[in-house]
Amino acid sequence: MAIPPEVLYKDIPELFEIDLGEALTARTEALSTFRELGPPDLCHVVKSTGRTGQRDLGSYHYVSGVDASSSASLAAYINSLTYAIEENSAWFSSTAKWKVRNGCYCCFNAFSRVDMRVDVKIPGGVNAYVIDLRGERYASSLQSARTDWHGSSRT
Repeated sequence: MAIPPEVLYKDIPELFEIDLGEALTARTEALSTFRELGPPDLCHVVKSTGRTGQRDLGSYHYVSGVDASSSASLAAYINSLTYAIEENSAWFSSTAKWKVRNGCYCCFNAFSRVDMRVDVKIPGGVNAYVIDLRGERYASSLQSARTDWHGSSRT
């Protein structure tokens, strides 16, 4: 599959999926094998031109050093990716502009042994949830998210 250059990030190395969402599925299936601190954080995004008939593209990259203290900071990171896509240098180009449509940030909590995930829809909302080692999804309320994120409840 040929990836058009105008869909790439300027400064972020990324991998593209054959099937949309396969990186998230693979991470979920591998959760029970994670040892010690677990894998690096994973950021999965779906890019789209908005044109009918044009296939959406899924890509992902691994992240280290992003502030993962709240779902808001992770949503801000995913939102910042919308500005990191390589601009087409030809102003008269007829190709549609690629945009990040949604994203999912995955962060393994070694203390709770769960994967904290934040889904971001652009434009739209933010949804934080937890995936356990069996691959089951649980809603994350503000208090439980704070407990899971930090490893202990802080009030």
